Amino acid sequence: MEYYLYLRPVCEQDLEIIHSWNINPLIINQFNLPDNKPNSWRDTMGWWQNLGNTLLYVPTVVDKVQSATYWKGRPIGLTWIKNIRTEPEIGAFIGDTDYYKSNALVEIYDRTLSIVERKTGVKKASLKVPRNQSLIDILQKYGWVVDCEVDGMVECNYGTVAVQST
Repeated sequence: MEYYLYLRPVCEQDLEIIHSWNINPLIINQFNLPDNKPNSWRDTMGWWQNLGNTLLYVPTVVDKVQSATYWKGRPIGLTWIKNIRTEPEIGAFIGDTDYYKSNALVEIYDRTLSIVERKTGVKKASLKVPRNQSLIDILQKYGWVVDCEVDGMVECNYGTVAVQST
């Protein structure tokens, strides 16, 4: 089945599904956290209230027939842009395990980078991904350069000037 991926801004109604992803052990493992502990609802609400200058988008998937009503598409994950005005750092995860495949994640990164470029004119960004060679190979195919590996996470940069993650 052919599908389309859209990014839409996160709204408060998305918090319930975002929280459900944050308590799913399969999803938590993507973050390579030391304790792999699920977030409480209080943690999720605290995160939502303290976003600062981070832009958030929910990737949604619709099939070809639904494309006219993409806002009602199926949420499949979360993507974000930190420090958009200075040194953009992007990140994403797939929360819907039916769509957890490398190509979907690369497509989300690509769309997120397009937002950075449109909003700032900056054509560079960095991201950290779990040590997954097939994902890294695909990212490199699309122009991402592996910069370093720290604690099982790989930092990749896009563009001609490296951007350091914080």
